[in-house]
Amino acid sequence: MINLKKPAVAFALVLMSGASFSSPITNGTGITNATSTITFSEVALSSGTTITSQYAGYGATFSPFAVFRPQDGFYTTDYIGNFGGQGTASPFVISFDGVVSGAAFDFISNSGTSLFEALMGSTVVESFLSATSPTTGTFYGFDGVMFDSIRITAPGNQAFEMDNLQVRNEVPEPSTIFLLGAGLIGVCLRKRNKA
Repeated sequence: MINLKKPAVAFALVLMSGASFSSPITNGTGITNATSTITFSEVALSSGTTITSQYAGYGATFSPFAVFRPQDGFYTTDYIGNFGGQGTASPFVISFDGVVSGAAFDFISNSGTSLFEALMGSTVVESFLSATSPTTGTFYGFDGVMFDSIRITAPGNQAFEMDNLQVRNEVPEPSTIFLLGAGLIGVCLRKRNKA
């Protein structure tokens, strides 16, 4: 007689492990299925205005020291940063108005290694180090993990600029594969307990 209990449990665990896709973002497009994007043109501000809660209505607040359009020359549109001699924030924090499942932003800094951390409250739930530079067009962030803020530590003097903050603020429903895997494990455990 063939014992299908162990293969079924192993198969279910493999299916469930494939359903989790937490990943750091380092690419030219950001996250997929963003529910909103802050371009920093949503609010009329003067260059050099300190940024904190001006974008709260769009789902994000920022730790002090970032300013609106601190130094033209890198981004051609509206953006925030601290290259303009307004002081630096180390680390710098983006806080969301709730739990998000993905966020990414075009980010530049002095050449070096930046630390990106996704936090839930004060707990780091995911982090990564990445080479960053003064070249625009690379998005950094997180996808497939639940968090409510991102903390960034830029290299050197911690100067940075960012644009196009993408956010996915919906909580994804469990995938069909995850539910199938959980169901298979439940059936196997139930049959095992009856035996």
